[in-house]
Amino acid sequence: MYRLAAPLMTATAAGWRRDLGQVFDATVATIKNKPVGMALTVCMPLPGATARMTELVGLYVAPPFRRRGIGTALVRHVLAEARNNKVACVRLAVAKDNDVAIATYLRNGFKSTEFEILVAPFAPFAAATKV
Repeated sequence: MYRLAAPLMTATAAGWRRDLGQVFDATVATIKNKPVGMALTVCMPLPGATARMTELVGLYVAPPFRRRGIGTALVRHVLAEARNNKVACVRLAVAKDNDVAIATYLRNGFKSTEFEILVAPFAPFAAATKV
C-alpha cells in the first residue's frame, strides 16, 4: 500500500488543513512481481455529515489480465479497508456503458443511486473525451 499526499484545497485555512491531511491509498495487484491492476481511493468527510466515506477514484486492470478476478479482488480489498476504517460508505463513478465494471460493483454490494455526475467540459476536455 502506497500513501500519497492529496493536494486538495478549499477556500478556508481550516479546509486546507483538513484537505491536505487526506491521503490517497493506492493498491497494486501484481502477478510475478509485475503490476497488472490498481485501485486508487481517498477517505474524506461525507458531504453535509460528520461521518467519513471512501471514494474509489480509479480502478484499472491491464487488458491481458481482465476477466480473471483481479478487479473483483481489488474491489473487495477496497471494501475491506473501508470497513476497517469505519467509514459510512464507499462511493464511485463508473461509465454507464461499462457493463462488466457495473456488474462487478453490484455483485460486491454497491447500489445504484439517483445521483447523476455532471461535467462542465471546457473545449480541450470535450475534445479529449468526445463528450
